Amino acid sequence: MANFALIDNNNIVQTINVVNNTEAVSGQAFLNSLGLVGTWIQTSYNSRAGVHYSNVPTDTTTKVDTVSSMKFDPLSGLYTYVEQVSSTITHYTLSADNLSHLRYNYAGIGYYYDSVRDAFIPPKPFNSWVLNESTCTWKAPIDYPSDGNNYQWNESNTSWTVVPG
Repeated sequence: MANFALIDNNNIVQTINVVNNTEAVSGQAFLNSLGLVGTWIQTSYNSRAGVHYSNVPTDTTTKVDTVSSMKFDPLSGLYTYVEQVSSTITHYTLSADNLSHLRYNYAGIGYYYDSVRDAFIPPKPFNSWVLNESTCTWKAPIDYPSDGNNYQWNESNTSWTVVPG
């Protein structure tokens, strides 16, 4: 299946529709022919932070509150993308064609389509965060601590605060 994001005049994603792979090449024309008129841009469910991942989760059991991140496993030599879903994170491994990401990130409602970068950029979570140009994701001005505790971002003092618990 192929995914297409509808953007408005300000390049903000309004909705996402899925079409059969046979219609993917003419996705915008196909969606317009159904009466879904507008600017449709293809997005890939497997693209996150400028990397293409397999579509099969390798682990969905860890419960933490964290920021999406990349982890390197020195034993396997693979990078793993960690994505927060509620309080459950899901691990995905890089696909064999990890350089084939499509528009850096899977589009979401409220994402901005940057036509210069050809990238979907998520909404900025906090004013102090800056855009990572190589991943088209937002980064805190201070790295997430690596001491094993769970943290949440505190914008009022621009720091990570330990989550009790």
